Amino acid sequence: MTADESSEPVLIIRRTIAAPRERVFDAWISGSTDGRPTTVSIELRARADGTTDLLLTHRGLPERTFDAHEHGWTAIVDTLKKILT
Repeated sequence: MTADESSEPVLIIRRTIAAPRERVFDAWISGSTDGRPTTVSIELRARADGTTDLLLTHRGLPERTFDAHEHGWTAIVDTLKKILT
């Protein structure tokens, strides 16, 4: 998976939980998950210095896809960081 990969259809079902921290959970289903649902969670944590930490966790992935997803999510988060700073 790469940040600009758009040819693979993905089904995302979003649920949001806002307390005590801002947290978003997505059910992520695609060919790279063998069509099985996985869970992506994004948690935002405020820091004392005014910045925010982003914790992204993708659970339930087939082991053979760990490296590709790590690369893809890292590229996406790096792009987001560039946009926001």
